[in-house]
Amino acid sequence: MHKIFTLALLLIITSATNAQFKKGNKVLGFGLSFNNQTNSGSIYSPANASTFQGLSTSLSLSMAKATSETRLNGFFISSSYGKNKNDYLNSNVNDSYNESYSHHAGYFIRKYKSIVNKFYVFGEGAANVGYARQNIYYNPSSSNRQTNVYTGISVYPGIAYKWNDRFLFEIRFADFANIYFQYGESVNNPGDKSINRSASFGTSLGLGYFNNIGIGARWIIK
Repeated sequence: MHKIFTLALLLIITSATNAQFKKGNKVLGFGLSFNNQTNSGSIYSPANASTFQGLSTSLSLSMAKATSETRLNGFFISSSYGKNKNDYLNSNVNDSYNESYSHHAGYFIRKYKSIVNKFYVFGEGAANVGYARQNIYYNPSSSNRQTNVYTGISVYPGIAYKWNDRFLFEIRFADFANIYFQYGESVNNPGDKSINRSASFGTSLGLGYFNNIGIGARWIIK
């Protein structure tokens, strides 16, 4: 149902052609995204039942130029922080605590379409490079550190509301599709090191799609 709703937002586009920008406008964007998740229990393996709690958030800034009345081309930077915890009911399985950090930058193209009054849907394609680090701590004393450098492309949908000639408020949903290439290193106590290289194609469509959204605003500089 969630997938159908989101796809419908992109497909229900009327013939309205209200101007979103003036060609040549500079547009400053800033945003906040968050993802909160809690899972518990294990149907298939009660002996390994656990409670998972996770929270992540990110901040982003972008600068773009309107190349037409409905299109933006620009650059962005963002940083994120996340943490989660696994508590196992089985005392023979170690609990774990995880902290992660990431930074990335890239180039994006965004296209808007009017749907009704001051509301718009948009699609965004983005290419980015980034660095991520994750520290995992296992009780009582072991740990693992993972670092990754990656590059990829992704496609996102969203909804925008034009409050006035200067400001837009936006909700961006999780990606429809993404392709990533990644180089990573993993270091375990007391110093074992492994290297991995990978390529992946994926999507965030699924039952938890609306758990991962971004809220932002854009300031149109005349």
